[in-house]
Amino acid sequence: MSRILSVIGMVLGIVLGLKYFGFYDVGSGVGFDIAFIGAVYLVCIQLYYWVIQHFENKGTPASSGIIKLVLIFPGLLYIVQALFAIDLAFDLTIIIAAILFLEGLYGMH
Repeated sequence: MSRILSVIGMVLGIVLGLKYFGFYDVGSGVGFDIAFIGAVYLVCIQLYYWVIQHFENKGTPASSGIIKLVLIFPGLLYIVQALFAIDLAFDLTIIIAAILFLEGLYGMH
């Protein structure tokens, strides 16, 4: 299961990177914002890993929880920005793409 989620994360990271650099936008062909899907996936996957780690280890170390919060933060910011039409001065798409791709690579080992 973890490898499947890692592959999905890597593909989403690559697609978001292509969108950010202007090479190809999948969202224009299917009619939805792929960055929003990536942000939701980022938040859900980090929460999933936190729950799995919590039950397997009979608790979660504070450092692991802090790292998960740091990784969730760009996804939550993007979701809030999209839902409440808040304009941020920077683009979170490349940050989300990098986190998804690197988390996918990490999950493949």
